[in-house]
Amino acid sequence: MRFLSYFIVAVAAMTLGNLTMWAVLRQRPAAVPLVELLPVETELGEQAGAGDADRKLLDAMLAVARLPDERAEVLRRSCGLQLNLRGPHDAIAVCAQALVVARTADPITHHRTGRRMAKVLTGAGDAAGALALLDSLPRAQEGLESVLTGWVRAEALRGLKRAPEALESVQRASVELQAAVRANPALREYTAIADYELGRTLALTDPSADRATARTALNRALVLQRQLDAQNPEYAEYRLFLTKIFRELSRLPGDNGYAAHEADTLAAELSARDPQRWEYQGL
Repeated sequence: MRFLSYFIVAVAAMTLGNLTMWAVLRQRPAAVPLVELLPVETELGEQAGAGDADRKLLDAMLAVARLPDERAEVLRRSCGLQLNLRGPHDAIAVCAQALVVARTADPITHHRTGRRMAKVLTGAGDAAGALALLDSLPRAQEGLESVLTGWVRAEALRGLKRAPEALESVQRASVELQAAVRANPALREYTAIADYELGRTLALTDPSADRATARTALNRALVLQRQLDAQNPEYAEYRLFLTKIFRELSRLPGDNGYAAHEADTLAAELSARDPQRWEYQGL
């Protein structure tokens, strides 16, 4: 009986050891870090017809985000999605929530979230509030982040009828972007947006009758944006900016109807891709 007891104890110990080893060695389900999902969300957010999928992804990301930086970034993206799908007035609530969280996050996230809120405020008709918010934020990172902030600031200044100051902002952003492109040539595609922002602001400040400087900047933007759209015809974001460039050209004196026709055609095509998307309305 004593031997049997020892035997039972030994078998139990071996079994327990094997179970412990199995628990240690068992492969846990792989988890995808949030940072690796951000490029996926960016692609979804800029594609027509992907709003529902993007919203579900953002909801899942928010459910597992723990750090203030993570939660603020996910909410910032939710703010952008709501802006694109439903417009600035509907986006204010989630953007305000994102900004509250971002104030406890790192300065970079705080600035990016505040910048998006400023864009929404300008779209909602509160350009003065947008400008005040931008002035209260931590300093933008050098490079593309500073460039994006310059464009949002210019948009608010245009909303306040302060076109000369808006021109200074977009010109400064263009210089910063040139330096950023030299450091990272992958950012070259942003130069089309830079020329678009420059052209639409020059249209308000150029004293000449034909707005020649504005047309020159917009034509530069058109050349590059056409290339981007031709290389990626399925990518709605490129087509959206191509439409905007044609629309600005159509507003300049001397347009023979070509730019307006192109803008109308592209706008109709985008709307057909996603009829309910706010950012495609009124193009």
